Amino acid sequence: MDSGWEKIDKIRIHTKNRHISLNQSMTGIEDMDAYLMRHTDKEKIITKKKR
Repeated sequence: MDSGWEKIDKIRIHTKNRHISLNQSMTGIEDMDAYLMRHTDKEKIITKKKR
């Protein structure tokens, strides 16, 4: 689980039929990340770190 202290590079949202990607240059990506963390079941969130 992401602690919220790391830089967000990209958010990918996958649903049954669609997906969307948000990247760090978009305004409000931090707010979207915070919203998803508050309103999405934690088992459905997968956090990946850059290698």
